[in-house]
Amino acid sequence: MLIDFRKDLGFGLRRESRQRRDEPGLVQLVNMRPTSDGLEVVDDAVAPPLPEGASAWPWPQYFQGSAETFLLDTNTIYSVVGDSIVEKITDFPTGQSWQVADFFHDHIFLNGSCSVIESGNTIMFKTLPQVTAGVQFEARGVFGGFSEDDSRLTQGEAAQLAGVPIQDQFWRENAVWYSASMLGNVLEPFGESSGIDQAEQNDSGLVEIGSVGIVRKMIPMGDRLMVYGSEGLVAMQSHLDPEPCLLTVEGSMQRVGVVGRNAVGGTFDKHLLVSVDGDLWLVDQSGPKRLGFREFFEDMAGEVLVTYDRGLDEFYISDGVKGYLLTSSGLCELSTFPTSVARVGGSLVGPTYSSETLDDAQFLIETESFDVLHRRQTTATSIQIAQSGLSGIEVSLRARRNPDGDWFQSDWVKVNSDGWGYPRNSGIEIRALVRGIKSSGGKIDYIKITATGWKRRRNEGS
Repeated sequence: MLIDFRKDLGFGLRRESRQRRDEPGLVQLVNMRPTSDGLEVVDDAVAPPLPEGASAWPWPQYFQGSAETFLLDTNTIYSVVGDSIVEKITDFPTGQSWQVADFFHDHIFLNGSCSVIESGNTIMFKTLPQVTAGVQFEARGVFGGFSEDDSRLTQGEAAQLAGVPIQDQFWRENAVWYSASMLGNVLEPFGESSGIDQAEQNDSGLVEIGSVGIVRKMIPMGDRLMVYGSEGLVAMQSHLDPEPCLLTVEGSMQRVGVVGRNAVGGTFDKHLLVSVDGDLWLVDQSGPKRLGFREFFEDMAGEVLVTYDRGLDEFYISDGVKGYLLTSSGLCELSTFPTSVARVGGSLVGPTYSSETLDDAQFLIETESFDVLHRRQTTATSIQIAQSGLSGIEVSLRARRNPDGDWFQSDWVKVNSDGWGYPRNSGIEIRALVRGIKSSGGKIDYIKITATGWKRRRNEGS
């Protein structure tokens, strides 16, 4: 019998570690992206100009703003000019990975410990209050996740700091503050006077969101602003009546917490996040949808970054130790993974790190288990591969004889010029493995395994 794994290739890595054996999915898929036509080699991002000396994950990050491109390192911010970088701001306190509130020529860079403010020709460092998240949304500055210890500002304290009164509320980890429209008082949370009168100040506000936990990131989605917290997510939307304000959308709260400040990313119509449980979730206008893949993400120990490639509509996810790519078809693992990416002249650009356990020159595929006669002994005798642009292809078979037994792998066997390899293994469950040298443009259309099954004799194993 010939078993065709074409559907599994297009599906990518399996979504659940314990799934039915007839469900599509692969146990391992390294350096090849799943597509509707099979698999193709993933090309590494092109490295941007980098500073001298080694950085540690999650730095540096590459940020393509509306008027300027930046390389954001541990405690230095560089401006990217063509094929070179120019030191722009330095010597501020180190924090976590960066978020940027982009106001065209002005910027507020947030690393969770220090807010680096570029306003005209003025540069300011603000460590109190500590602000976790920030973004520009519909000509407002929106900030959230204020540190509990130094941000509990009452109306009088705020007036003393900022020169203008605000609501008599505490600034908390679960609070979101939004500026007046047209950014009139955007620096108010950082203790800077806005210089605008009270009437213009009235359409700014502070909203405490009880169920999101610590506000970790905010990303626009259409006419809504998605607020992602440690315990949940919620949508906010602008209102004009009875007065201009930003309020949560009724019924949009979902108890899906994001694992870190930059463990969510995306574009104006969809976002991807890694939850505190280790699941991938896709969020669009209809709400969040669980994708699964917990076995690959639940043990991530470093700072998780999610970055979006608008050119191919794909997401990169990594913690600096392991890296993955989610396409519209499915998920694959990478031996080289970026902290952040952007499209420059059609090329994917971003700083990258390499796995310490995977070979960057190779691809690797391991199918899910199969058997022919429903948990009866099966013998696989050959593997056929339809491919182009790849070399050094070898195949092997992994099998076990009982459901809880150890796996035994056959020797690796080279595939001949017709695409056939002849390993051999037997068991009640068998997986096929394929490896080879990756090269740009390389593809695999299908993998087929020849297998036969037989019934156990009545006294076998007694």
